[in-house]
Amino acid sequence: YCRDKTRNSITLDWAPLAQQAFVRYIVKRAGQPQPDYNGPLTTITVPGLTAGRSYTFTIQGVRTQTNQTPIY
Repeated sequence: YCRDKTRNSITLDWAPLAQQAFVRYIVKRAGQPQPDYNGPLTTITVPGLTAGRSYTFTIQGVRTQTNQTPIY
């Protein structure tokens, strides 16, 4: 969910699923080869965006080093 936005950044916030034991999350922007975030937080700010442009993000919960589960 979008918590806040500026001209050049967006703050994303999501609630961990109660029944899942995720150790980290991967946030990816559509069309980008590298994730914008890979870590344990559930609120992040993504900088370097362009005003007026649409962006799509995918958030994956990771239970272990090899198990990735899309959650949003």
